[in-house]
Amino acid sequence: MNRPPLLGDPFRISNQLPILFGGFLIIAVSARFVLDHKVPTIPCLFRHFLGLPCLLCGGTRSLASLANLDLVASVGFSPLVFFAVFFSGSGSFLWFLERFGLFSSSHWFSGRLSGVPLRLMVLVVVVIHWVYLVYYLPG
Repeated sequence: MNRPPLLGDPFRISNQLPILFGGFLIIAVSARFVLDHKVPTIPCLFRHFLGLPCLLCGGTRSLASLANLDLVASVGFSPLVFFAVFFSGSGSFLWFLERFGLFSSSHWFSGRLSGVPLRLMVLVVVVIHWVYLVYYLPG
């Protein structure tokens, strides 16, 4: 008997969001532990050799601040990491609602981004994030 997989199509991004969000939560708790107990970490090699922050510089501090529920500090250290956690969490919540029949994503999201080049949007967000890190991230 052929039954559909429990999570549906594994290549559909909405089916991967709960796993991504769970990973972010595990990393946030780990980051908090590392910073609270002063565990030595590997320095950013990109910043060490080039003098500029990489795209994930501040990510550990951002996730640790998120684990402490300090949202302002989390956004300040790394807006990209904060919003990745926020959107994966929101998507996971909507995914669970959809699985229980309380929400229909096709009604809300069909055609909302049609015609918008998603790769260009991601590139612009990443560039803006990096410029922010270069000017505002503490050393």
